[in-house]
Amino acid sequence: MKLNQLFLGLLGLMTVTFVACDDDDDYTRATISGNQVYFSNELPGTQEMSTTANSFTIPVNRQETTEAITVPLQVSGEGVTSGIYSVPTSVSFPAGSNTANLVISYDPTKLEFGDYKNIRIQLGEEGYTTPYGLSVYDFEAGVSQWTEWMPYNDAGTADYYYTNFFSGTDDDCDFYVRHNTIVPNEHQFRIDNIMAGVDLILDYDDKTGYVTYFHEGDTKYNHSSYGEVMFADYNYYWTVVRGEDATPVYGSFDEKKGIISIPLCYYVSAGYFGYADEYIYIDGIDRSDATCAVQYGGKLITPDESTWIVANVTLGEDVTSAYVALVPGELEQETFAQIVAGTYTPLQEITASGEVKFNAENYEDGLYTLVVVSMIDGEPQEYDYSTFEFVTTASAWTSLGTGLYTEDAIVEVYYDEEVGPQPVTYEVEIEENAETPGLYRLVNPYGAAFPLNREGDWDASRNWNIEVNCEDAEGVYIDLQPTGLDWGDGLYYLYSLASYYLDSGYDLSYAKEKGVTGSLVDGHITFPVKTLLQTFEGDESLYYANQQGAFEIVLPSAVEKSHRKAIKGSVRPHKSSLHITKDMRIVNDILLNDNSKSFRQSKFIK
Repeated sequence: MKLNQLFLGLLGLMTVTFVACDDDDDYTRATISGNQVYFSNELPGTQEMSTTANSFTIPVNRQETTEAITVPLQVSGEGVTSGIYSVPTSVSFPAGSNTANLVISYDPTKLEFGDYKNIRIQLGEEGYTTPYGLSVYDFEAGVSQWTEWMPYNDAGTADYYYTNFFSGTDDDCDFYVRHNTIVPNEHQFRIDNIMAGVDLILDYDDKTGYVTYFHEGDTKYNHSSYGEVMFADYNYYWTVVRGEDATPVYGSFDEKKGIISIPLCYYVSAGYFGYADEYIYIDGIDRSDATCAVQYGGKLITPDESTWIVANVTLGEDVTSAYVALVPGELEQETFAQIVAGTYTPLQEITASGEVKFNAENYEDGLYTLVVVSMIDGEPQEYDYSTFEFVTTASAWTSLGTGLYTEDAIVEVYYDEEVGPQPVTYEVEIEENAETPGLYRLVNPYGAAFPLNREGDWDASRNWNIEVNCEDAEGVYIDLQPTGLDWGDGLYYLYSLASYYLDSGYDLSYAKEKGVTGSLVDGHITFPVKTLLQTFEGDESLYYANQQGAFEIVLPSAVEKSHRKAIKGSVRPHKSSLHITKDMRIVNDILLNDNSKSFRQSKFIK
């Protein structure tokens, strides 16, 4: 029952009682004139806004309906002075109507979730009011933020995969979701304690499918040279931090697989370190292992002198088949669509991991890309690609004899905990390219010659040579190359930070300026500490090598002058002793400051 109805009912009861007590009293009930305008006492104390609207309505009531009237209003409160809400200073009743709608407009772009503003609306003149109804309506207006945080599912955890500035995985992080009570398609995810102690909150719109982090966040990691490292999604970095136009790049959420991709950028005031998709894998979801990876395995010349391009392909355990294609130049969207459909040529379909060979007899020198698309029961799942430079002319290599190689790369990943990383020096054949003076190669240094190997630890089907470019004696670098070695964690690759710069579009002079190149002095090839990189097949992360600074190649001509002797080892530490230190988790420490906006897209097929 309404408050004014209850009050009038009690008043009537009191009048009857009074008359019954004194029949001689001439009391006459008072009458109320005017329109008797009022606000309903059932109006809510909080008015909820919508971010997709720009107005809402408040009903105003009256008892007398004969005339058309306009009632003045007095409005006040923070909601009005803030400029968010615009409240009319009068409300009009048509003749015959006991209700008028007061339309209050607002600017949805100024709304902040959870920030409610007080508004007071008061009837402006007493002649319009009634003592039996409300003449003032006080309320708060705002947009409801979210429901309470709740675990996404029974597992309540997720794994965070780094691919950009940091590397590695944060496992079993608490993972939550909450929902917008006003806009049903808007949701938020929260994953706790990633990076250096960050709780990351992401926005997800299930109507568009976009996942965004349109904010500036602090990784809580302090760079020794540049200070605090910040992060944001690609769109925020370019449009807000840099103030430039850029084609939008959004993250996504695959609800079936429970995989969230986020296009994150890591940066400091001096520039950015890079941007790429990073991933959240929600626990408790039954997802198939549809992973795939492809690496250029080099050029193979068979005994009949035919030339082949070799692709090393790794497939996840649930992959039932995969397409492998060889594409001239870089991968384009149209070509990729043909590969996914299985109509591209040349293309091979495989059902297991291993080598895939493409006849290269009619191929010219240039850039090529190997592509693999994994499938489960004929449905495309994920993809990977590897771009490489192909040279058709046969290289003339001349043996220089036996040199010395001090390995200070993989020994820093596999080592005995009690002893620690131990560089190992051993003899290896070294050749020089007759057509390119200063281009050397170590002949199969991670094969039988490697003293820590045991039978079966390397691919003996061919030589896995490592080329070292010393054309510029002060600008030495090692391109990303497979070694043929596999100690149980995938094919091992060696790389240098200088070559990483070159692959990122910088020239050798820039790499030299940054101090990341090696040098050739008196027959000794060395690199600065932590300017070598290493990785494993199927691992998207790069890890520092030469952290002890012991990595060295001694050319045969300088061996007699060297006081070192080759150390022949026979025992290798257990392969399970894999250690990645905190420093090694920084995978991309290259500060970029050019205007490149090329984004490394997700390798999940949407």
